[in-house]
Amino acid sequence: MAMRHLSILSLVLILFLPAESFAGGPVYSRYGLGDLRLFSSSRGYAMGGTAIGLTGDGFINRVNPAGNARIAFTRFSGSFEYQNVSSSDPLGDGSFARGDVQALAVAIPISVDRGSVITIDGAPLSAVRYKIQANDVRMGISSRQTFSGTGGLSRLSFGTSYTIDSVVTVALKLNYMFGRIGQNLEVDFDDPTYTDSELLHSDFYRALNVTIGAMHNISKNTTIGLIIGTPARFSIRNENLTFSEGFLDTVTTADRSLRWPLSYGLGFSSLLNNRYVLAGDASIQEWSKAEFTAYPGVAYRNSLRLGLGLEIQPIKGSSGYWQNTFYRFGAGYYQSYLEMKGAPINEYFVTGGVGLPIGPDARLNIGLQLGTRGTSSNALQKETFVRLGVTISASEEWFLKFEDE
Repeated sequence: MAMRHLSILSLVLILFLPAESFAGGPVYSRYGLGDLRLFSSSRGYAMGGTAIGLTGDGFINRVNPAGNARIAFTRFSGSFEYQNVSSSDPLGDGSFARGDVQALAVAIPISVDRGSVITIDGAPLSAVRYKIQANDVRMGISSRQTFSGTGGLSRLSFGTSYTIDSVVTVALKLNYMFGRIGQNLEVDFDDPTYTDSELLHSDFYRALNVTIGAMHNISKNTTIGLIIGTPARFSIRNENLTFSEGFLDTVTTADRSLRWPLSYGLGFSSLLNNRYVLAGDASIQEWSKAEFTAYPGVAYRNSLRLGLGLEIQPIKGSSGYWQNTFYRFGAGYYQSYLEMKGAPINEYFVTGGVGLPIGPDARLNIGLQLGTRGTSSNALQKETFVRLGVTISASEEWFLKFEDE
């Protein structure tokens, strides 16, 4: 019975522990599905995060599968991201760093004439990393709580594209979303008659949805792109485990569901003077319909992402190394799905990068993003971040037909 009362108290603390009692880690990843990973492609990373209207055979477009129709040879890419975040709130300052594999992808052309390309890619979808500490008194009991979150979701995708005629390409991508998000609460009581404990709350997610993509060449040098991400329903298996004095107690094991909302976006790219590519994106996801767990002072809204980028391509026929390097610049805005204490949690950033030749058809793409997120008003947390993305992209000649001698 005492263990049961302790578990109920722990669950109450999970829901109502003050968000401003910050001790380490970006606190915004505590809510919803965590920090959404918005990596678009090795190319778009340095171009303001654009991707919806970008096409070509030198990169794999993970956002709009219709953008892969021009890939002529089997292409591989692997991406890594390092992020350093400096945070400030009324209790002080802190800095945090992480490094992760960002995406692995392969694109296999089946019919170059028809723009038929199969893509397979896997990448993180969200990340949860935070730590909060607070001294609290509940029901006359004084305690110190350490509340942390770990895990996140991943996405494995299979896509295909097809060019209907010379100006329109359509594509589909099936996405399997899965992962675990854990919340850990350690309770240390001042009163020695109460037993210190640890509660591990885990949610295991899985869902399927489809991305519909299209590209339309409105002129020889200008393309517009469209994407629609269908809604889905996460199946969530929940487990709550309590550890105390060497004993393990399973508090609850239950199943529930969560709505993955509709998303849609529009983008363009335009080649200017046969060397400069200008690209822009706008995308929305209806997170206000996601049915997230309610927290005091936290509201969920639709997200909006805007990006604008410029790419300077190599001069055709040039032989110098730096003359064969791509140079990229951009800026972006991200209206996240979070609103805390009436304050919107938004992100502003600028980008830049290069695409360095490292082989006959291989490049080392390096992108940098600098920006801020959130606000220090209303006892909230403001973050300044530096993100470094590194991608190796190369191609091989597969499934070639050889003439008989």
